[in-house]
Amino acid sequence: MCERFWTGPGAVNRADNLASFSNAWSLPMLVAPGTNIEASLTDGRYGALSGTSMATPHVAGAWALLKGALPSATIDQLAEALRVSGSPVPGPSSTGSFPRINVEAAYGVRGQPAETGWWWDQNEPGWGAYFETQGSSLFAAFYMYSTTGPAIWYITSGQMIGSTYTGVLQEYADGQFFGGPWRSPRVASVIGSVTVQFGSLDRATITFPDGRQTTVTRFGF
Repeated sequence: MCERFWTGPGAVNRADNLASFSNAWSLPMLVAPGTNIEASLTDGRYGALSGTSMATPHVAGAWALLKGALPSATIDQLAEALRVSGSPVPGPSSTGSFPRINVEAAYGVRGQPAETGWWWDQNEPGWGAYFETQGSSLFAAFYMYSTTGPAIWYITSGQMIGSTYTGVLQEYADGQFFGGPWRSPRVASVIGSVTVQFGSLDRATITFPDGRQTTVTRFGF
């Protein structure tokens, strides 16, 4: 089920300006080329047509390409990939800008998590991961709580290349634990290299310094 309501699409011209005939909704809307588009006519002919009806196939085609690459992705996740990768096109002052679809850029973000949040493997209780993304930057914290001692956190951050992140994992220890007073953690040591591979918008495979791998799923609130 779609959790957000999207309208449109709208149409832009070759200068990437919103076409005079385009929709301009205050609700979320994608825009795509829709002016002087070479289209099929009757009797086997071709000609240049304009309209949001010309923009719609561009959006549908981009959606189909992403869905083929990510068959398990939801409507909202695909829409988000197209939105965050789109080039901003100014709209009326009451609406702000609209993202003009950029399929190549959408492929660049297709494997990244759709939003910041908590991830875990339900088969490994007692630990999990927190990922935060800003553009191509990733911050990751892997945690393990103990009821009898302090929590241990492993933290890394840096730039992703496509849908893959590789960085240095540091251990933060001697901090807060369940049932006890607050204690500030300290950097215990550098553990080694960690890799996070986002295989889809809601699944990622983590390779820890000792070579162990685990697949985590994004938790949806």
